[in-house]
Amino acid sequence: EWKGVKVKSGGASTALVQMDENRLVYKPSIAGYIIGVIFIIAGIFISWLYFFTSGDKPWFLLLAGVIFALSGVFIIMQASMPIVFDKSARMFYRGRKQPKIPDATDSKHTVSFNDIHAIQLLTRLESSSNADNSNNQFRRTRYYRVYEMNLVKHDGKRKYVNTFGKDDIARHDANIIADFIGVPVWDGIDG
Repeated sequence: EWKGVKVKSGGASTALVQMDENRLVYKPSIAGYIIGVIFIIAGIFISWLYFFTSGDKPWFLLLAGVIFALSGVFIIMQASMPIVFDKSARMFYRGRKQPKIPDATDSKHTVSFNDIHAIQLLTRLESSSNADNSNNQFRRTRYYRVYEMNLVKHDGKRKYVNTFGKDDIARHDANIIADFIGVPVWDGIDG
């Protein structure tokens, strides 16, 4: 199947790093942390407005502050979660703790190298909206291409790995990972 697995990317970029001869890891960029911190600061500021303004205090101000702060914590947690290809354990996993063995019951976070048939690259469109005027009455939607990398398993199921803003970086990383685990790249970026 050549449709994207992930509905929308998180927007934070990552870099593929070879930690040693047995591990490739996608490490988060600083952007994910910065965005999370901005949300936390905005949440604290909005909550501060609730507690330190006099007069009638709208309850939704406090709620908005808490939601912003919690969103910031969530963004930082997501941005800091490593994506690992471990040759010694022969598995792909997402998260801070390495599973002991490939766990068939935890297919959300792990895939055994033995189950990987290919690396799939594909193109999909994402959108963002911006207000056109100061009254925010009209919104302009802008579409842009992103490049998604998935693991294709022998049973045809796919596991999302990462999203890229540039096709050359997606291809470069896919080739490194494919050589590392010994599978082909199915490049559907141009077609």
